[in-house]
Amino acid sequence: MRTIERMVSMLRAEIGILKGKRILVLAGSGGETEDGVVSALVKKGAAVRVAGKEVNVDGAERADLRAGFPATDAVVLMGDYAPLLESLGGVDVRVKIILFENRNDAFERLAAEGRAVKHLSVALKEEEMTRIARREAEERYRMYWILGVSLLITVGGISNAMLMSVTERFREIGTMKCLGALSSFVVKMFLIESSLMGFVGSAAGGLAGLLFALAAYGNVYGFLRTISAVNPLLLAGQLVGCLVAGVALSVVAGIYPARVAARMIPAVALATNV
Repeated sequence: MRTIERMVSMLRAEIGILKGKRILVLAGSGGETEDGVVSALVKKGAAVRVAGKEVNVDGAERADLRAGFPATDAVVLMGDYAPLLESLGGVDVRVKIILFENRNDAFERLAAEGRAVKHLSVALKEEEMTRIARREAEERYRMYWILGVSLLITVGGISNAMLMSVTERFREIGTMKCLGALSSFVVKMFLIESSLMGFVGSAAGGLAGLLFALAAYGNVYGFLRTISAVNPLLLAGQLVGCLVAGVALSVVAGIYPARVAARMIPAVALATNV
């Protein structure tokens, strides 16, 4: 995705605002990168025609070069474009011909003919890679910090909710202990309650996060492309991990309230009015 964004940004810097521009993409063979670039250009408002490969993007048209060369503002060479260069004889020599791939003999011949060719390298320089790695590390540490604080707040909230539950059920706990309930039974009861709270909260949060992520990425890259890029096994593993972590943290948060309830003296609990 980052490579596609970089290619589109470089193209915009070369030919100006993409909206309304007529762009011809020559790609004898293509894959996800070619489709991604065409899709990004269409979303930017460019009138895109593709020659050579099948068009798999809504909004892009297929160009039949045998019927004549269409009017265009720029030509983008991608994939195995060399067999299609013979058709460039019908295009104005002032039209920019932009290449993102490696240069070859066919491209050099275009340059020798005096055409407005431009080779834009998407390979990152060493300083750019260092800067990106530093930025990614900062974002990763920031995410860990936010995640840690969020988990602490969650544990505190669950513990506080369980303490309120214990306070509201003083007489109920005292009655159970008078009827023979052991302290271990009271502890287990509150730990099960807190674990159920964590399970339901984790399931709801995981589902909401999944739907939000699909909606956000689908709005940018297209829903079909986003869904097809999802790894079901990895997604299932992450959801299970969320559930396990949520239940574990909830149990930890419920230990103190459960011990408070277990240490309660029955006579004092029955005499308490809350």
